Amino acid sequence: MKKVVVIIVNWNRCADTVECLESLNRISYPDYGVVIVDNGSEDGSEQLFREKYPEHAVIQSGSNLGFAGGVNVGIRRAREENADLVLILNNDTEVSRDFLDELVRTAESEQGIGIVGGKIYRLDDRKRLWSCGGSFDVNTGRARHFVSGEDCRHTAGKPEFLYIQGCLMLIKKECVDDIGLFSERFFHLGEDVEYCIRAQKKGWRLAFAPKSVIYHRASASLRSFSPVYNYYEQRNRLSIVKEYHDYGNPFEMIMSVAVNVMRVLYAVFFRTSRKDFMSNISWIFRGVRDFTRDNFGKAPEKTVSQ
Repeated sequence: MKKVVVIIVNWNRCADTVECLESLNRISYPDYGVVIVDNGSEDGSEQLFREKYPEHAVIQSGSNLGFAGGVNVGIRRAREENADLVLILNNDTEVSRDFLDELVRTAESEQGIGIVGGKIYRLDDRKRLWSCGGSFDVNTGRARHFVSGEDCRHTAGKPEFLYIQGCLMLIKKECVDDIGLFSERFFHLGEDVEYCIRAQKKGWRLAFAPKSVIYHRASASLRSFSPVYNYYEQRNRLSIVKEYHDYGNPFEMIMSVAVNVMRVLYAVFFRTSRKDFMSNISWIFRGVRDFTRDNFGKAPEKTVSQ
């Protein structure tokens, strides 16, 4: 039996995390532990977790390290506990009883598999599939969620890479040892995509466990098409393109960046009010600016409350 350590990062969403932990208490897989990383919450989360779940490890990071930073704190603890597999699980999820059995079974089916994902349904509509992986084009920066079983059988090739969402990501110890921790420069959004690309570049395969099911409260931590969401998405997407593209000259990359920005602006225009659109434009271009200046980490304070 392979030992699994489940890593859950919490930041001021105590109620969501409790629901996630309660669903984990009902799973069938026997050999697992839970590490809760509290990212400097101010809602009493840490104390509640320590009192209500003494069987779980609770680590206080001391400040908001972002998703990647919190996950890395958990991975280091999992290594100390000699975990065979690390499971990254969003705190705004609920899991099915056998979801972990299916993930582990798939991971152990072939030696070359390094990362495994499953089916993620919406928590507010349990018959609606939110995602089961995705693909990312390192030349254009275009990403797409897979939202059907047919999508999940998609095989990618350069310049397109597959990725597993950090919402539900099982990683073998050997893969972590080989490629290292998550990149904390992203702070939020894109760190899972970059990690999966890095794994594939090192020869690891990604796999999909179709019978592993969880339910996700989508965009609980960051509201989609909010200024801060678009800031992170644009800045971090461009960083991945810069790191992994295979263009022959800088002009090709500049044109790709321009097309990507226009595509995002088009999407925001049709999904936000006029007032929100103008605010989003400002922060999308700030994301591009900070990318060009190599300013990464947490977004500027003015966006955080938006």
